[in-house]
Amino acid sequence: MSFDAREISEYEGEPQELYWFMRGTEEWLYTSGAYAVTLGLNTYEPLAGLKRQAIVRGRERSRNQLSIDMPRTAALVSEFIGVPKQTPVWLKIYRVHEGETDARISYQGRVRACDIKGSMATFTCDDIMASVYKQAFRHKFQNQCNHFMFDANCTLVEGDYTHTDQEVLSVTNDQITVDNAEAAGAFINGQVRLASGERRLVVANSKAGSTHTLTLLQPFEGLEAGAIVSLIEGACRNTFATCPDANKANYGGYPLVPRKDPFRSVI
Repeated sequence: MSFDAREISEYEGEPQELYWFMRGTEEWLYTSGAYAVTLGLNTYEPLAGLKRQAIVRGRERSRNQLSIDMPRTAALVSEFIGVPKQTPVWLKIYRVHEGETDARISYQGRVRACDIKGSMATFTCDDIMASVYKQAFRHKFQNQCNHFMFDANCTLVEGDYTHTDQEVLSVTNDQITVDNAEAAGAFINGQVRLASGERRLVVANSKAGSTHTLTLLQPFEGLEAGAIVSLIEGACRNTFATCPDANKANYGGYPLVPRKDPFRSVI
């Protein structure tokens, strides 16, 4: 029978849901049924305790969220314990009837958060339309530069400010130490980049002797002393004063805009 025929049948319908979580080349495949299901090239394994709330189809899909519960022991949950990766996890839910290969996509979205309580984890997912209706970045009339450092509008080249093959001397929570000849503060607003391409913003940088202590906005998961990383200097602090002289013509802000509104000041 076809999917539509079994879907509306009083007695022939045996629906199962297939959950395809993905992040880049990584994927986690689960089914709400009691047996493994193969769809296409993927095999979805049964996961006891997997359930979801009702899918809401309101006018504003961008505001609709879906909650999915699964055991804390599931492999996907371990990705959100400690320091989660910055790349988002996407989700497709397929609806299929037992013994059939014809399926329908009943939901598409992105994992927004993971809340772990006791032996269970609850994933909150945003509908895929949330990305479509999300407000885009706008060029603002402000003193601060509107460009992202090293983007096409900034024109500074990241490679010119990158120090490769830097050995991590120690790791303590969100702080790492490295030896480097640059002055203290050189890496503020810069980044630490792993060989995998994963990055963290540097929010503070002190120096004692030749040893830099870098405070990261968020720690790396599993980073240990002896690891080799790349350090990217903070070429500027998004202000006209710190923008390199040779690049001031590309400054994306309005340096003469007063920081204090004169119309709201008391004379």
